[in-house]
Amino acid sequence: MAQYINLKTIDQDTSDSIFEQIKPISGVCIFIDIVSSTELKYKKGVKEWIQTIKNTFGFISVLKGFQDHIIKSIGDEIMIFIPDDSFRKSLPKIRNPYNLLKELYATLITLKEFPVAGRYLNCKIAIH
Repeated sequence: MAQYINLKTIDQDTSDSIFEQIKPISGVCIFIDIVSSTELKYKKGVKEWIQTIKNTFGFISVLKGFQDHIIKSIGDEIMIFIPDDSFRKSLPKIRNPYNLLKELYATLITLKEFPVAGRYLNCKIAIH
């Protein structure tokens, strides 16, 4: 669950109470960034740029079952957080972070080698 906290208008006691309730969760944080998308926006226009980003992130998120784990997207980058217990519950075929890495690598190769040029863009992935 996400909660917006406006630090300009919230009083100290309320913010302290909210922050004290936050519990650490172990898991895997993934950043996926599309390569050279800004260049595409200026060469082909905003409509094609948005459609290609949608195609690329849609392929990644649906193929790997990440829909429930996307935290945020900013332009041509998405952030995904997968709690450790989700490998057993919602991603049982992946089972662990090492298999996740292999799946992501296979997805990048699929995007790069896709037979229809321009449908997807190449990505960089960082895992923490």
